[in-house]
Amino acid sequence: MSAVAKDGQRWGRWEYKAANLTLMLLGEKGLEYEVDLERCNDSAGVLDWIVQVSEKVYVSPIDVGHLVRALNELSGGLQDKVCGGAVDSKFDFGAFLRK
Repeated sequence: MSAVAKDGQRWGRWEYKAANLTLMLLGEKGLEYEVDLERCNDSAGVLDWIVQVSEKVYVSPIDVGHLVRALNELSGGLQDKVCGGAVDSKFDFGAFLRK
């Protein structure tokens, strides 16, 4: 799986913003939450964002699933990059997306 990240690409209510390397959760009244992809550099960083998002009352389980899918696609494969074989690995998400 390779990342072909395009500015404005969407996964449900999540939208990729290439200018600042974020995923934004869009709501009826605009931005509701922003995930900084440059802080998703290992399995703990990725899991931290997933859990933070899942605890928001306005975020549905479907939104969480779309976030995981977006992270997986944008990274070119989360399992390969940050947690394959249950081993925590470092991954420069920002550098990968800037290529």
